[in-house]
Amino acid sequence: MSQLHLFLCRHAPREGSKDQITDVGKQQASALGEALRRSSPKGNFIGMCSRYLRTRETVVAILAGAGCSEASIIQDAALQNTEFNPRWLQAEITSPNAACNAYLQFGDTRPDGHALAPREVAARLVYLLHRHLDDTPSPLTLVAVTHSGMIEVLLAYLLDFQQVEAIGGIFDYLESITLLFEQAQGAPWSMQASFRSHTYTIADNTLQSLLQLGSMIGSTASHDGGTIS
Repeated sequence: MSQLHLFLCRHAPREGSKDQITDVGKQQASALGEALRRSSPKGNFIGMCSRYLRTRETVVAILAGAGCSEASIIQDAALQNTEFNPRWLQAEITSPNAACNAYLQFGDTRPDGHALAPREVAARLVYLLHRHLDDTPSPLTLVAVTHSGMIEVLLAYLLDFQQVEAIGGIFDYLESITLLFEQAQGAPWSMQASFRSHTYTIADNTLQSLLQLGSMIGSTASHDGGTIS
């Protein structure tokens, strides 16, 4: 049985509007890494983050807490939420939940000529994570750090929901989900998603559809200048 464990979380609290995390955030991220190491004492760890400093600082602290300060870190624009731009949100935005719901309403449609559609964002992220299945001998834990909105959009298309309230609302700083890719000999890959004390098995056709779309999009960046939080 081949396995890939994916730990995907939002970055640690940031210093006001600066692109860096607080000292308390670094301590919290390090403690998170210690917990990950306890749950996977013999696992190999690699890190992944967006191109923003606050995500890199978060994953560095997590890996340090896990005793893996020398682990490799990959930066990829697919972990950025430059798609969520208030210029095209045609709705009254009163909360983070409302902002995410407004974006999810676009479904397969691109909000403008530059931004990806929500389903494309989810597919690009699934494809990015799936690409690392064979990077390191099993057991491998990939620690990926992203921004507000990304985890929620991903879950929307893995679990087929239309409103972020279906999963309990927007994720907080350092709040995470765990994804498990598994493959028995001769069988296709399967996937499970665990978060907020629940575990869900992802339908095979859902996973394959997202991977197919993601392979067409790749992990190239869309445009700069979106709202990153």
